[in-house]
Amino acid sequence: MLIGNPFLLASVAFQYSAVCTFGVEILSPLLEKKLCRPLPDKLHPAAKALSVSLCAYLGAAALTLFHEKRLIWMTVPANLLLSPLFSLLLTLFAGLTVCAFLPVISPLLAALIRPVADLFFFLTEQLSELGGSGIYLPGTAPKIVLLIIIFMWNKKAPLSVLNTGAELEI
Repeated sequence: MLIGNPFLLASVAFQYSAVCTFGVEILSPLLEKKLCRPLPDKLHPAAKALSVSLCAYLGAAALTLFHEKRLIWMTVPANLLLSPLFSLLLTLFAGLTVCAFLPVISPLLAALIRPVADLFFFLTEQLSELGGSGIYLPGTAPKIVLLIIIFMWNKKAPLSVLNTGAELEI
């Protein structure tokens, strides 16, 4: 994609897509193994969902700090709650698209979409009000971004790399 359009690199949406995909694809399997090890098999799907959400957030947190100088703590719980509903909505929309010309099935699918969409948007609104605007970190953002990048790139990197003698302001 970048070969065809190198200006995508300046797009914030592309940056989020890339770091979230990196977090999910690279870090999630590692975290999933650690989470699943002590858990019974029945809880492995929940551990996988948590690892995907946490790793996507870790990637996105670096960009959010860089662009907005804040962390949004409600992201992980919101993703865990809203992802299944969003998947259901996508499935219903795909079914409606495929069955659009079938007179019996398409009205049923269309009738199912509205309450699921209403629930999704209601929960999104409630979670955004509950979460607030996040934690504003104006002076520490570059250090935390660097820490997240180091963690994502090399899990064994020493934290002393950030020891600049300055105190973190919170």
